[in-house]
Amino acid sequence: MSYYDEILEQIQQALRSHNVPEASFLLQRELRMPYIPQEVEAQLRQYQKDLRALEFENREQSHTYSIEQLLRMLHGTSQQQLIAVDRLQEFHLAHLHDQIQQWMSGQPNREALALMIDTIATQQVNATFEVQIEGITYEFEGTEVTSLILSKGFLKGKEMLEEMLAQQPSVRKLAQQQWVMQNYMALPLSIEEEEVEMRIQSLIQELSTLLDDPTIYNRAMQRV
Repeated sequence: MSYYDEILEQIQQALRSHNVPEASFLLQRELRMPYIPQEVEAQLRQYQKDLRALEFENREQSHTYSIEQLLRMLHGTSQQQLIAVDRLQEFHLAHLHDQIQQWMSGQPNREALALMIDTIATQQVNATFEVQIEGITYEFEGTEVTSLILSKGFLKGKEMLEEMLAQQPSVRKLAQQQWVMQNYMALPLSIEEEEVEMRIQSLIQELSTLLDDPTIYNRAMQRV
């Protein structure tokens, strides 16, 4: 099973279980990638339609929320936060700076926070934000954060994984998933190009240890 097969299966499973926030998060993440195989993009677009149909069927999800309701949901459950961030992408976040900052100053859901920061970067919001992640306070300008699909470090690491694990497709898909999440969770920072080689080697070594197969790392390093 390829990386894309795995992603499509995860989205399908989220849709089957009516997990709208998870399906929405995965779809948004994948559709923002700089390259998607044509047949995979077609399936993702179909899943988008399925998601909207599911939202319509589900009373809570299908409700048309006002901005005021969405902003209140930011302070709700993890599921509500993911829904709110997903819907708020349709609005100009520059006009909601104070409310978003208030949410960031609390204890936001980590996935919702990552998606919000990526949206701020995508919209190039000309404002300063402050967020605390794992005890460290970050202050950033929306115009200075690089969205995932434009991150040179992310793209370089993606290419390295394709090359180093070309002969180990099952491991490659796991590594690609981990690399995507590492970059999302690094926001508002970007993984610098100079760090990528060390991080990719470390990632592969961790997977090699996790799968109890040292040949994974050894074979990968032979292709450096």
